[in-house]
Amino acid sequence: MYREKSQRLNDIRYDIRGPIYMKALEMEAQGQAIIPLNIGNPAAFGLEVPDIIQNNLKESLGKSGGYTHQLGNIKAREAVATYATNWQIEGLSPQQIAIGNGVSELILMSMQALLNAGDEVLVPAPDYPLWTAAVGLAGGKAVHYHCDEKNGWQPDLDYIERKISSKTKALVIINPNNPTGAVYNIECLQSMVDLAQKHDLVVCSDEIYDHVYFDEGSHTACAALSTNGLFLTYGGLSKNHFAAGYRAGWMIMSGDTEKAAGFWEGINLLASMRLCSNALAQSVIPIALQHFGEIKKICITRWSVV
Repeated sequence: MYREKSQRLNDIRYDIRGPIYMKALEMEAQGQAIIPLNIGNPAAFGLEVPDIIQNNLKESLGKSGGYTHQLGNIKAREAVATYATNWQIEGLSPQQIAIGNGVSELILMSMQALLNAGDEVLVPAPDYPLWTAAVGLAGGKAVHYHCDEKNGWQPDLDYIERKISSKTKALVIINPNNPTGAVYNIECLQSMVDLAQKHDLVVCSDEIYDHVYFDEGSHTACAALSTNGLFLTYGGLSKNHFAAGYRAGWMIMSGDTEKAAGFWEGINLLASMRLCSNALAQSVIPIALQHFGEIKKICITRWSVV
């Protein structure tokens, strides 16, 4: 007997792989040239994973057949901790880091571990639609805040504060921003962090594009701006290293972590239920981050050709 989809999916959308995407596939099948910008996939433009990572992956084949720790192997988490420390995020240990099958999985897990039914999360508009979908799937409500195109897509801070209610649990910051490409200035980021602390909100900082910018701008990690409050920082190999298909991402919990023991217990539970993330992809994280200066030069050269 055929069944309808679960009712909890009725209001969940993911349009970058939804009707518009399906229409694009239909047009492509009819012979029309389609430029695939919907999911930020470097491989679609001929941008391949640097050789140093590919070679390390080959060397790791014989050592990656078993499960790892549910939060990720220790060498990968240590490498992420060092990388984050270089961004001036203080007080980190590998025990505050979770490795996932890309940032997408970790966003879904963190919303499930954080939210109760009816909780609200502030999400930028326009947004990367997974955030809105993940909040809804966890039983929460995404409340969108305005980013001003006339002001370089910087968030409207007054608008954000007006949207905060007794149900608001977290503030999502996507910087550099997907889809607008905006790189938020440090004054804006500091104001958002201050606002989150004023209202006791978790800062969820999606920084997967932390090295992808083409002008004189620079990236500032939100979690480097304060040790108070709770920060969840998301990053991975998909964009900086052209390794989107490897599905290697991480989430860093920092700040006032002592008050977040229950949340981290939830992350451990959810991580354990899927046993571990891809062990082979985890194995390349240390070399990818330890040699990032060299890799970044390669990637910049390849981007400039495109």
